[in-house]
Amino acid sequence: MTSSVATIVLSKIGALVSGSRTPADAQQGPQEMLSASTGSRLAALCDEHNDLDIAISVLLDAGNRDDLLITRLKKRKLQIKDEIASIAPWPMVSRVA
Repeated sequence: MTSSVATIVLSKIGALVSGSRTPADAQQGPQEMLSASTGSRLAALCDEHNDLDIAISVLLDAGNRDDLLITRLKKRKLQIKDEIASIAPWPMVSRVA
């Protein structure tokens, strides 16, 4: 991995661990059944969950052995999954692995 790519990935990981992402606009689809604010929050949570999944994969593939960081990312990912499950209609929960 080049140093510029590593820098970008690490800066994104820092934002994900701290939970400092801003909510994204609601996407078209099943979220239309929800209120705009709930749909927006759900879209942001799903995006963050997917970003964490990618970040964890990148770190593991790069041979990063920072087990504490990886554990924190996995814990944050589970917290997000729980939050999604608490606000999402049942069929949408199955979309988040």
